[in-house]
Amino acid sequence: MKKIALLLALAMMLGICAFAVSCATATPSASSEEPAPAASSEEPAPAASSEEPAPAESSEEPAPAESSEEPAPAESSEEPAPAESSEEPVSDEPSEDDQPGDSGNLALNKPYTRSDLFRMGGADAGWGWDPNAAESYPDEGGVTLTDGIAIPEEDGYADPVWVGFNTQEPKTGEAGYAFIRVDLGEKKSLKKFVMYVGSMKIGSGVAAPTGFEVLVSDDGKEFESLGTVDFEDNDANSYVTGELKKSAKGRYVEFRIIPKGYWMFVSEVEVY
Repeated sequence: MKKIALLLALAMMLGICAFAVSCATATPSASSEEPAPAASSEEPAPAASSEEPAPAESSEEPAPAESSEEPAPAESSEEPAPAESSEEPVSDEPSEDDQPGDSGNLALNKPYTRSDLFRMGGADAGWGWDPNAAESYPDEGGVTLTDGIAIPEEDGYADPVWVGFNTQEPKTGEAGYAFIRVDLGEKKSLKKFVMYVGSMKIGSGVAAPTGFEVLVSDDGKEFESLGTVDFEDNDANSYVTGELKKSAKGRYVEFRIIPKGYWMFVSEVEVY
């Protein structure tokens, strides 16, 4: 009986142990379900950390943008310097100085009056004066004597650069000279006067005049003589020049051409 009781007690102890073991194994399986939420709780962390580098990268971009704008104003600030220096030669003020040689030819393209031109008749008039004939060697457009064209392109008397005066024209013959009177527009300081005339190389009896006289006036009525200049004729070129250097002031300059023969061919007068 004691053996039977001992066996029963042992069986009961084994049953209790088996139950305990089964309970122990059930507890870890239940705890194994807890890591799942733990794992899900870790996922937001990388998501949050992945957003942080984006603003970090965008914050670095403005720096190069600001540095790239700095050279632009630096380059633009250098441009005005050559612009200012380019204006300096224009402001040398040559036009404000009336002194000849500095302001150029003061008579260029200026209006003028002159002696009447010769009107040559035909053979029946002995090739002399004919008031009904056309002007011989005319003043083209009334600008030939101050248009800046002084030197003929070809030898001879046919070049349109020439304006022909002749002592057989009644008023010129009576006065003893032909005149060209230039209006400078306002009173100027003057010191040089130049005239271009035809030389003996033109031929057909044409020769350089004896010379010319220069007169100046403020009002175009009362003139003061500055002196005369003689021409030195030659047959090397179809033109010769005469030059008078004399300081004066005036608005009107008159050139009086002193004849040698009948014809006086003039291409240009200049005032400095």
